[in-house]
Amino acid sequence: NETVNAGFIYIIRDPRDIIVSLKNFSGKEIDKTIDEFLFSKSLMITTNGAQELLSTWELNVQSWLNYTSVPRLIIKYEDLKLNPKEIILNIKEFLNKIHRLNINLSEKDIDKIIENTNFNNLKKLEDKNGFDEATIHSNFFRSGTSNQWKDVLTNTQINLIEKNLKSMMRYFNYI
Repeated sequence: NETVNAGFIYIIRDPRDIIVSLKNFSGKEIDKTIDEFLFSKSLMITTNGAQELLSTWELNVQSWLNYTSVPRLIIKYEDLKLNPKEIILNIKEFLNKIHRLNINLSEKDIDKIIENTNFNNLKKLEDKNGFDEATIHSNFFRSGTSNQWKDVLTNTQINLIEKNLKSMMRYFNYI
């Protein structure tokens, strides 16, 4: 709540792409992954020995959308990939606003942020140093691409996902 949280940044991603990532991350079959992703409200995962509620994509998104007692910035993963400079500036403005800061970023600063957080750079760092969130099934920084679902999911799987997540997917212009 507002007594412990000045605001939050939530990054949302196309649920069809999350399915592909989650399948690789968990090592489960794609249909089992879809079933849990859509319907398992109490799904728990263990990361580094800690239990974490994963729940469903829809409940996760709704919980953050309904959390309105503090300022929020919602960013689509796909926008972050397409327009990183614009998103970094949005983040800077958001942080300045909620913390009454005066963060100033030069073009060089922004370019350095983009370079340091580039997916391929993070993947190389994980390959070199490991990454705590990786699993025995997959590196954490595996692909990072958008629309990978088009080459992986069947039409039946796509229809099931879109039918069950239609309102949220429309809200974020995924369909």
